[in-house]
Amino acid sequence: TWEAACVGVPSLILVVADNQRPNSMALQRMGVAIYLGRIGQVGPESIATSLHALICNAEQRAQMSRAAKTLVDGHGAGRVAAILHNPRFGS
Repeated sequence: TWEAACVGVPSLILVVADNQRPNSMALQRMGVAIYLGRIGQVGPESIATSLHALICNAEQRAQMSRAAKTLVDGHGAGRVAAILHNPRFGS
């Protein structure tokens, strides 16, 4: 999900574990992705319908892409490394 957001790819999300639900719903609220539900509880027809609707809506895809690129810039690992290399961090 984060990798797709970094490059602005709109996503449909199915969660496989309950701990993934809050982030998935937050991404939907932010307009980055469409949360469909838990895998095994969402049928193939529902997935296909959602995918078809997204494919047919260029404006929605563009909005989702912009929102995703705003959320994730791809430089998080560098920021974490800089913090870890800071002599004031850790022992």
